Amino acid sequence: MKCSGIKQMDKQPFPSKGILFKNLDLNLEQVLNKLGTEQKSEIYAYVLSTVSFAKDKNQFVQKGSAPNFQGDYITLCTCKHYMRSRRSVADWKNVWIAGFTSHEQGEYCLFYLMQVEAAFGSFREIWENNLLSESTKQAKNASKNSMGDLFPPLPLTKGNDFSFRSYQKPIEGHVHLPKDWHNDVKYKMLGNHAPVLVGNPKFSFLWTKPLIVFSSSRKQHRGHWRYSDLQRFSSDLKESPAA
Repeated sequence: MKCSGIKQMDKQPFPSKGILFKNLDLNLEQVLNKLGTEQKSEIYAYVLSTVSFAKDKNQFVQKGSAPNFQGDYITLCTCKHYMRSRRSVADWKNVWIAGFTSHEQGEYCLFYLMQVEAAFGSFREIWENNLLSESTKQAKNASKNSMGDLFPPLPLTKGNDFSFRSYQKPIEGHVHLPKDWHNDVKYKMLGNHAPVLVGNPKFSFLWTKPLIVFSSSRKQHRGHWRYSDLQRFSSDLKESPAA
C-alpha cells in the first residue's frame, strides 16, 4: 500500500490553476507587456537536458526535478549548481533566468522564464522560511515526490546545513538518487555554496509547447550565457513558425 501523499511521477505535471496557469503558453508580445519596467534586470539563459517533446501529445515533457514548477512557484534548487554559485544569495534577487529545450525540434524553444524573488543559502533556510506555504513545500518535498526539489531538514542537525545527513532522504525512485542529491546539498564553487532560488509567481512563465524560440545564429550553447537586460534577450527571440 502506498503511503498518503507519496507521488511517483514519470514527468512533472503542468499547472491547471493558479497564477502559473495564467502565465502558461503566452506569446512573446503578451510576455513583454507583462514585464514592463522589469526588463532592465540581468538575465541568465541555459539549455535544459531534462525536457523533451512528445510529438503525439504536442507537449513538452519535464522528467527532471529542476526547474520545479509544482505548488504555484517555479524553483531552481537541484540543477545549474555552477551558474547559481556565480552570485551570492543577496545578488540573485530580481535577476532573470530562462531555460530552453534542446535543439531536437530544430530550434531552441523557450520552456520557462522567471524573475528571482528570493534566494536562500541552504535547503534548511528555504524550508524554515515562510515565503513558501506549507502546501507548496509539500508539493516540492523530495521525500514525498520523485521529482521534488526541496530536502526537508532533520531535527537536531542545525549547524551542518551542507551535509546530506542533515536532511530527509529523497523518496525511493527520486530522479537524483542515489547520490546526486548529496551534491545538491553540498555544492560549492569559488568559495560559494550554490543558492537555491525561488521565482516570483507574477513574473514566472511556462510553455507546454514550442511557441517562442531562440533566433540567434549561434548554433550550440554549453553551460549558460548572460544578457545585460531582457530587452537584449528578447531581441534574440521570435515566435515559432508552428505557433
